[in-house]
Amino acid sequence: MPRLFVDICALMLCHILVGGLQPVSAAEQTSDQHEDHLVSIEQRIEGFLQRASEALAEGRLSEAERLLRLARSAPLNETLARRVKQMLLLVSSMNDQQRSESSEQRAEQARKQLQSFVGRGGGRAFEKNDWPAYLELKRLYPQDPLLQAVRDRLRPDWAQAAGQDDNGIWAAVRIGRTLMRFRYIVAGSVTCDSETQPFVSRTVTVSTGFWMAEHECTVEQWTALAVDVQRARAIRYNEDAFKHAGLEHIVPYSYAQTRVGIADVEQAAAVVNERLPQVRVRLPTEREWEYAARAGETGLFTPWFQTRADATIDRTKPEPIALYQCNAWGLFDMHGGVWELCLETGQEPIRKGGGWRSRRAFCSFLSHARVIDRVHGDESTGFRFLIESKDQ
Repeated sequence: MPRLFVDICALMLCHILVGGLQPVSAAEQTSDQHEDHLVSIEQRIEGFLQRASEALAEGRLSEAERLLRLARSAPLNETLARRVKQMLLLVSSMNDQQRSESSEQRAEQARKQLQSFVGRGGGRAFEKNDWPAYLELKRLYPQDPLLQAVRDRLRPDWAQAAGQDDNGIWAAVRIGRTLMRFRYIVAGSVTCDSETQPFVSRTVTVSTGFWMAEHECTVEQWTALAVDVQRARAIRYNEDAFKHAGLEHIVPYSYAQTRVGIADVEQAAAVVNERLPQVRVRLPTEREWEYAARAGETGLFTPWFQTRADATIDRTKPEPIALYQCNAWGLFDMHGGVWELCLETGQEPIRKGGGWRSRRAFCSFLSHARVIDRVHGDESTGFRFLIESKDQ
C-alpha cells in the first residue's frame, strides 16, 4: 500500500512539473515572437526612411513627408524616433524655402504685369489680368511701392476722391453736397447658367472696363441733381412713393430715388456729363449690368442672397440703400432694392434685378422686365449711373 501511494505521488508530481513547465515554454515563445515583430517593424521603418531620403534627394517633398509621417505613427525606439523627427524638420525647412521661392516668383510676375500698366503713361487701360496681379502682389508684399503707383494711375482725373479696399478701386465725384461713389469694373468674361436652356452655359463678356455707381442713385443725390431736373417734381414723386408705402414720416435721403422717367434720367446724366467733360455718364446696358452684378458668380444669386428665404424679404415697403452685403466688386443692392433701368442704343429700355415688391425668384441676375411708365416711372424702379471713357 505504501509503495502504491508513493508511485501515485510520483506520477502526480511528474504531472505537476510537466504542466508547470508548459506555460514557461509558451511565454518564452511569445517573447521570441514579439522580438521578431519589433525587428520586422524596425526593418520596415528603415525602409520608409530610405525611401524618404531618396524622395528628398529628388525634391519630392510631399512624398517624403508622407513616408515620414507613416514611420512616426509606428512604435519607435529612441534612435529611430530621433531620426524621423530630424528628417521631418528638414522637410519643413525645405517646404518653407520652396514656398518662399514660389512666392517671390509670383510676386515678380505680378510686378511685371503691373509695371507694363503703370510704365506706359496712360497708354494702356487696366486689363482683366491686372487686377489678379494687383491682389497677388498686395497679399505677398502689401507695402510694395508699385501698389501705390497702380492706385495713382487708376485714380481718374475726374474724381474728387479715390481709394482702394478689399473690393477693389473706388472713385467719387461731388454732386452738390453729396458724393457719388463709383467702383471700377475690370473687363472680362463670366460663364454662367443659361436663362432658357437647362444645363447649357452662356458667357457674358465686357471688353472694356468701366465705372459703376456703388449703389442706386439716392433721393439725396437726385435732389442735388434736381436743381437742373425739375426739383419740385422729383421731390413730389418721392413723397407720393413713400406715402404709398407708409413711410411719409421719415426723411428718405438714404433711399433709392424712384418714380423717374427715362427722359429725366438722361437729362440728369447730361448734367453730370457737363461737370465731367473727360468722360461719358449714362445708364448701363443689360449686358454691362449683369456682368457687374455677377462679379464672377455663375449661378442666379450672390451667395448671401442665395440662402435668403422668401419669407424674410419685406415686400411691403422699400429699405435704405447699402443695407446688405455688397458683391465682390463692391456694388450694393444688385438683388431686390429697386428695379434698375438699363438702356441700349436703338432698343427698348428694360429693368433688371427685381425691386422691393418682387419675390426672391424675380431678383436674380437674369431677372428683367419691361419699363411700365417711360415718362413718370414707378415706385419700385430706380437707376444707377455708369461712367466710361470717351475713347470707348
